[in-house]
Amino acid sequence: WQTIQTVEHDPAIAPDKRGAEIKKQLADRSDWTPRDIAFVATDPIDYAKKVRAPTLILQGAADLHVPPRSAERLQAAMRAAGNHDVTVRILPNVSHTLSPDAIGSLQGFGWLPSRRLSNQLLVSLREFLVAKLKP
Repeated sequence: WQTIQTVEHDPAIAPDKRGAEIKKQLADRSDWTPRDIAFVATDPIDYAKKVRAPTLILQGAADLHVPPRSAERLQAAMRAAGNHDVTVRILPNVSHTLSPDAIGSLQGFGWLPSRRLSNQLLVSLREFLVAKLKP
């Protein structure tokens, strides 16, 4: 997902060359570190299935590095494993950094006008905490 999105949103790569560039980048692992290999081999579903506490999953809709379907996949796995108190919020115009960012490109993080968290995120978090932390 991340490689595809990075290539598809790179204006320096001609549209007719993007398919080949994606295949090339996915095949070339010469610069991968042991951390990269371990990270890709780790499935967060294995950990999500063990969570029994009320859970809020926040995902930026403009995240080009983790697809919104990942949040839904985590929610489904957690519910199937017995945790039925799982809430997902997909936040429009929010990137991987959980900052307001309609584009979401990793290369553009430095150009964001602010590194502040999205107000939508803060509202969602407040609502979740108020609902779950009532005595």
